[in-house]
Amino acid sequence: MSAELKGQVNSFLKRAFKCGFCSKLYSVEAIAYDADVDLFCKMANLRHYVHSLLPPIKSCNHHLRPKG
Repeated sequence: MSAELKGQVNSFLKRAFKCGFCSKLYSVEAIAYDADVDLFCKMANLRHYVHSLLPPIKSCNHHLRPKG
């Protein structure tokens, strides 16, 4: 999404907030981030149909030297 379009959508959301159509001031970035987090959390659920498309969980076995 271009910066100009983001600015236009953000200004529309700001006007909607000022006119009382919503109780919270939203931004395009916050809406997109919340949607990404929500989708990932749903996909991580074992019962979600897209879960089988995720790669297997990697195990991190770091063999570090003991502290002095």
